[in-house]
Amino acid sequence: MPELRIQLHDSKMAKYGVFTQDVQAVIAMTIGGQAATKFYEKDRQFDIVLRFNEEYRDTPEKIGNILIPTSTGENIPLQEIATIGYVTGPAFIYREGNSRYIGVGFSISGRRPGKHH
Repeated sequence: MPELRIQLHDSKMAKYGVFTQDVQAVIAMTIGGQAATKFYEKDRQFDIVLRFNEEYRDTPEKIGNILIPTSTGENIPLQEIATIGYVTGPAFIYREGNSRYIGVGFSISGRRPGKHH
């Protein structure tokens, strides 16, 4: 399955005065979501998560337009300091004993609950 890969370029980040931890924080919040507060309902609690609406993060080009803070107080698009795109292939090769294996993702949408094949 294709996965989104954002490869940061150290030389470009240095040119603009951008820190890795700032980029990672912005990406984590805008794409993955960040818990901002909690909602309490009786004895249960739920995280309230903030992130960009999907229409602002559904392509590498749109992700490239996400603004990143610099040390001068300006903001630059992520695409100025990173290569963004989809790649295919295993992200991780796991090892256990003398064997290697990879994780496999799949979708079960359309399958009827309770029906086993």
